[in-house]
Amino acid sequence: GENESTEFDVTTLLRMDSERRMKTLGESVKNTLLTPNEARKRENLPPLAGGDALYLQQQNYSLEALSRRDAREDPFASSGKTSSGTRQEGASDGNKAISETERDAVKAMFRGILRK
Repeated sequence: GENESTEFDVTTLLRMDSERRMKTLGESVKNTLLTPNEARKRENLPPLAGGDALYLQQQNYSLEALSRRDAREDPFASSGKTSSGTRQEGASDGNKAISETERDAVKAMFRGILRK
């Protein structure tokens, strides 16, 4: 009929040398296009625990963890306290994990990613 179509999976036709394949899969994981387990599946490797989450910079936290952090009123607040309310040893109000410029850049980056 008029509304029928055919779609072909050509990923196996696009096999390339192993170095290029590893680089392509690594970049896909790094850029959150694939989870580590999706990349492993393409290489006929077994899944790994935790490999179903997408990871992004800020020391490779999962997008889910970063999203939970960003949902807080001030995700970049540095109270220096633990969840029990006691001050962490060695914590100082003058120490910041990132600069204001870096914080603004990270916020802008996540706004763009989470809107897609």
